Amino acid sequence: MKKAMKQSQLVTILNSVSVALLVLLITFIILYMLQGFRVDNIFKTGLEITISQNQFLISSRLLTEDVRAFSATGNEKYYSSYQDEINHSKNREKAMERIISSGATKEEIHLLELMYETSGKLVPFETKAFELARNKQFVDALEIVYGDEYVSKVESIYETSEQLKKLFEQRESEIVHQANFWMNTYRVFMI
Repeated sequence: MKKAMKQSQLVTILNSVSVALLVLLITFIILYMLQGFRVDNIFKTGLEITISQNQFLISSRLLTEDVRAFSATGNEKYYSSYQDEINHSKNREKAMERIISSGATKEEIHLLELMYETSGKLVPFETKAFELARNKQFVDALEIVYGDEYVSKVESIYETSEQLKKLFEQRESEIVHQANFWMNTYRVFMI
């Protein structure tokens, strides 16, 4: 009888250990999957930020091209296109909203705001160029929109955009590296 009790206690202990190991295995599987979701999420965020950042740059470039084309030709379609983007389409603002809502960090948002602020500093130059082109002073208008100060601000937008891209790529790389470390750790524990 004493031997039977020892066997039942052993079976109880083995069952308890098996259940505990099963719970641990399930926990590690869940943690492993969460790291996979984390990597998927950062890639989705990266795609959203890249698309939105490109939309911002394209819209900025189109505004610059419209003001330069109007400055060269005085053709109202370029002025209308410029005004439509500023007052109606607002693609730059929409791009900013998508980047912010996609999970950008404070540093990334700061760079994005810097791009937008620099873009806003172009408006006085563009307004003056529109005014000159309307008065058929095309050479003076073109000097403004191809002048060093205007060009340096446009280039600054692209440089800041590159900083934003690098900052996000660094964050993405860190998250992927951390996730890979934890996934490998969980794999070892599961084995």
